[in-house]
Amino acid sequence: MLVSSTDVAYFAAAFIALIFVPGFIIASVVRPCSTLVERSALSIPVAYGFVTLVGLVCAVFHQHFDRTTYIVVALLTLVPLLYKHSRQRGRLQEHSQLFERWEIVPIGVGMTFVAVLLATNLQEVVPTGWDVSQHVGWINLIIKARVFPLRLLGPTIDSSGGAFYPPTFHVVSALLSEVISVPTYRIAFYSIVSVIAALPFGLFSYVKGLTSSPRLGALASLSSLAFLGLPFTALIGGLYPLTVSLLIAPMLALTLFNAVTKGERGAVILSALLGVGLFYTHPTEFLTTALLDVALFLSCPVRPLLVKRGAAYLALIMVVWGVAAWPALVGVARTITGGASTEINAKSLFARPASVNASASALDYVRRAFLENSSYIRNCSGQARVGRRG
Repeated sequence: MLVSSTDVAYFAAAFIALIFVPGFIIASVVRPCSTLVERSALSIPVAYGFVTLVGLVCAVFHQHFDRTTYIVVALLTLVPLLYKHSRQRGRLQEHSQLFERWEIVPIGVGMTFVAVLLATNLQEVVPTGWDVSQHVGWINLIIKARVFPLRLLGPTIDSSGGAFYPPTFHVVSALLSEVISVPTYRIAFYSIVSVIAALPFGLFSYVKGLTSSPRLGALASLSSLAFLGLPFTALIGGLYPLTVSLLIAPMLALTLFNAVTKGERGAVILSALLGVGLFYTHPTEFLTTALLDVALFLSCPVRPLLVKRGAAYLALIMVVWGVAAWPALVGVARTITGGASTEINAKSLFARPASVNASASALDYVRRAFLENSSYIRNCSGQARVGRRG
């Protein structure tokens, strides 16, 4: 069966230890004034960014990447951070509030999502969705190859002739598979259920950052129970990496906004880390992040003294993103100029030569994404006005 109480317990323990706790610790140290739900919303995106950075270093230097590598690097990173956090805690305890009463709402909504998803899949044998088998296959390949693959699409994993496909979701699932004896398809399913449970935390944090109102953040997370896409669409379609990116995007929008408008150095670090994780999870959602930032910037008064510093921080963040994305972009360029060029330039007696209109494709994507997101942006702007009046 797809849902096994023993496997769920094993997965929960492994996920908390390898993903949630490292991300939570990093978020707590970098943003010590954040609340419990805000740190929880950041934990999975931060962990994805951290896994991506460690995996990229291994890939660039042609080293194996597996549970041992990750655990060693995580311990070497987290132990000093925990020591720093223990020293910060006393100084910040009087000026910060770890838990707000409205935060019980997103916690309850997340628990409801988990209960509903597990209960409705009790009789299922395997996860539904047309993409699931492909994701599970890639996870198994990564487990056997023990690499962070920059060429996931190819005759063999990470082959020089393969094409780039964002691998971080599959790498995270592979790490969990190496730790616990649970079938891969169940780990993929449980992983995405964990992300869906955290989506109300991200929505709460974003709306609170937009309106400065925890009450509106709680109402927004509560209203997510009525969203058409939650919590089943990701599972029905097998849209696993996309769903993870929908948790990363609002948190990246928030941290980027705080870095540019408030000059928070911690937000600069988080923005760089989350951007790297987003690129290697589902890079198209950078457009969603930009649209979410539009609402944030429209609701914020301009501070001339911080403009130069904010521009410098933004440039630094984008440099980090570019350096991290470079190994993948090189692979994309090689794929286009190498394997794909033969097909693009091929001629046939029965058809005209194939051609790619890149500008038309890009404009069509922007148009569709704007139409799908513009109503949400207008809603966020309206909430911002309501929050300021309240």
